[in-house]
Amino acid sequence: MWSDFRYALRTLARSPGFAVTTVVVLGLGIGANTSLFSIINGLLLNPAGVKEPDRLVAVRVKHDKLNLKSINTSAPDFADIRASRQIFSSAAILAAADFNYTAADSPERLQGARVSWQWFEVFGAEPRLGRVFRPEEDVPNANNVVVLAYATWRRLFGEDPTIVGKTIQLNQQPFKVVGVMGPDFRWPNQADLWVPFGMPPGDYTPQNRHNQYLFTVAQIRVGIPFRQADAAVKLLAQQIIQPS
Repeated sequence: MWSDFRYALRTLARSPGFAVTTVVVLGLGIGANTSLFSIINGLLLNPAGVKEPDRLVAVRVKHDKLNLKSINTSAPDFADIRASRQIFSSAAILAAADFNYTAADSPERLQGARVSWQWFEVFGAEPRLGRVFRPEEDVPNANNVVVLAYATWRRLFGEDPTIVGKTIQLNQQPFKVVGVMGPDFRWPNQADLWVPFGMPPGDYTPQNRHNQYLFTVAQIRVGIPFRQADAAVKLLAQQIIQPS
């Protein structure tokens, strides 16, 4: 769990010009135990390539009884946040993933991320070429598509303007290139590429509540103050801890 927390901190620190404005800590109980809420204030650094960063929040979990103050979320946690449409306009998850890119020469290791389909929407990031992911691509066995970072497109493909629609080999599997991001957006951690998460529906079941390995970020709706979003997350946590 501590390694997850350190990874999140490194991710924030290495992203030039960007830190999530505020971090909402979603308190969850273990058994009959309850936990308190805390708010960690981040720093707004006028990030490039991200629209309205003051509306972005990262959702974290805490278990006071285990002295775990800020860890990743689970798939059920993310589903609860995503369903809170009256507070959040969009939400997305991420898990780090590396890929072996196989070209004509020798394989190259690329730093990537598996993300749910609304990842770019949450950040307000627009592609330079092509498009971002569609909902039907964020399902198992249909997620062999990829969005390239601008630097990756430039370095490996020589800024080929016809790259969209072509197939490349990642981890010895074919992936169709559907888009290329602009030069300003490489969240998280200077990613080389992104692929859809393709999470199986069974991962959202309650028994996976404590399988907490996902970084969750959400965008607060226009006109909703942070304190209202924070209160809504607190209420949601209480409903999870003490279901009616």
